[in-house]
Amino acid sequence: MNVVQLQYFIKVFDCQNYSDAATILSVSPQAVSKGIRALESELGLKLFEKRGSILHLTNYGEEILPIALDALASIEGIQAYAQITREKIKITQTHLTHVAVGLPPILTSWFNQPTLNRLSKKYNGGKFAVSRYDDGGTCLSLLLDGQIDIAIVAGQVNTNLFESHFLLNAEVNLLVESNHPLASHAAANLNAVAQYPIANTCDIRYCRKRIDSAFNHLGLFPPLREY
Repeated sequence: MNVVQLQYFIKVFDCQNYSDAATILSVSPQAVSKGIRALESELGLKLFEKRGSILHLTNYGEEILPIALDALASIEGIQAYAQITREKIKITQTHLTHVAVGLPPILTSWFNQPTLNRLSKKYNGGKFAVSRYDDGGTCLSLLLDGQIDIAIVAGQVNTNLFESHFLLNAEVNLLVESNHPLASHAAANLNAVAQYPIANTCDIRYCRKRIDSAFNHLGLFPPLREY
């Protein structure tokens, strides 16, 4: 028994004749008929019986049909997994010379030079060019259009069009005024941060230049292009 025989069996059930099944499967009716006979011979059971010009399942065929459907779905699932995995291995092993990354301004302080260096090492020395766009939606649109290779956005991406990964274990750099209660902390957890206001919604957009200046001074910023 093989995958082709299962495909023949299910398609003949759908079409109720060899000719239409063969057309859909892009093979000859003789090939379908031969495959069904070989399957019946191996199982020792008659799967179809002919009534006029229509093929109907026997009682044995009706019992076997759901099992065959599940088996074929499992096999196709394994094949799809293998194909995706091969593509991932191919991408990982390929020497990437240039990778375009897009992200909104609020995330550029996270995507710093050490992060780029880790990515470059993982992908065999590939060069990562980072561009800053207006917002996460713009980044996702450019990713969908193929204009960038990676989009880093805040929040959950509710779509099946992208392969997405959460970056929850990334280090977050916090910039506060010298008189802020957290200024004396070398590090702070989220509970501590939640106790103090960092910035109001209305004025956080004006922090960009200050954040840029601080991280440029530390040599952590990759070159960015504004769009």
